[in-house]
Amino acid sequence: MSRDPYHVIIVRPTGSRRADITISERWVNGLGLFCIVATIVFVAMVYMLVQDQRKIEVQADESRVQTEEINHLNIALAQKDEEIIRLKKVVSSTVRHSVQAPPVEITLPDLKPPIVEISEMKMDGNQLTFRIVNINPGTGKTADGHFFAVFRKGKGLFCVPQTLLRDGVPEKKDAGLEFSLYNYKPMRITPPVPGWERATFFVFDAKGAMRLVMTVKREDM
Repeated sequence: MSRDPYHVIIVRPTGSRRADITISERWVNGLGLFCIVATIVFVAMVYMLVQDQRKIEVQADESRVQTEEINHLNIALAQKDEEIIRLKKVVSSTVRHSVQAPPVEITLPDLKPPIVEISEMKMDGNQLTFRIVNINPGTGKTADGHFFAVFRKGKGLFCVPQTLLRDGVPEKKDAGLEFSLYNYKPMRITPPVPGWERATFFVFDAKGAMRLVMTVKREDM
């Protein structure tokens, strides 16, 4: 069954009409189908653009969160590093200046609280230099006593100043290097034996009570 072709009618102001253009049904159907397909493609493209924009926003949010987490982690690591450095300094200071246990060959009498400490210990040529420091300089009282250094090489013990040793401890407490100080006193002694391995320092107060025992290894100086 055939149909009449479509006509485009132009109505003139005078009321007359004339068929200027004749369009077949096939062209009308094709044009409609094209419009539908173009609309579908346009909607699909808009949808894809919206989805891509959402993905970009989500990725930007995730990147911002990750950046903040990394910054927090870097801050935490920096704080940990500072804490480790501080602890290393404390441990180093403790190892260098604190009272240390003497070798097992030395038997100690009762050890009373210290009145001085030994600091800034180092070798200067063949001499050992250090400071004896009053640990309570603000009291206005002097720290008085005697100092000994017992050097060990192999199984031998060598004392400065020279005196008798009983179980590795100086026997005559008042025979040591005398000191009396408000703040500190620089000291310089020459080890009596080359190649010594470690040294133990003894401090006795004016009444002969042991106040400090400190052992250091030659390799640590």
